[in-house]
Amino acid sequence: MTSQRAIDYVKLRDTRSILNAVEADLRGVPNSDDARSLPRLALLLALTIQPLSDDAKAALDAAAAYLDHGIAASADTWINAWASRIDESATSMAIAATDRLVWIALNRNSVFSDYGVEFTLEAAANAGIDIAQIAAAVAIVMNSQGASGTLADCFSLSSG
Repeated sequence: MTSQRAIDYVKLRDTRSILNAVEADLRGVPNSDDARSLPRLALLLALTIQPLSDDAKAALDAAAAYLDHGIAASADTWINAWASRIDESATSMAIAATDRLVWIALNRNSVFSDYGVEFTLEAAANAGIDIAQIAAAVAIVMNSQGASGTLADCFSLSSG
């Protein structure tokens, strides 16, 4: 997914502005079969949450292995485990939102869309992720080609 316009997502300071910019970028772009960019966005966002449970870390590692290298076995296991977890009631909004981000990172069926981005940004905000980190993650995804934007890019998120 390459940004259609030269939008500096990192300068945007609220989720509505970020979503409006994504919608503008996606307007007129034919529906694609890009099922990697939304999970990558969720992965980048979830990795900014501290602390993460050991299960969440393992599930995100599996999601990254699938997104970066096409290794599906561990991700398949975590998809099934996380489906059960998502259905259980969470003890707090932040935990539920973190679980949703992990689920989106593992998901292989949702194409990149303004609706998907809105759901993901809402989960990120509810998980307590700083708007600068949200904007940086969106910038990485919107300004990359679908499968790029690896875990190494995440380290720059926490330094901003």
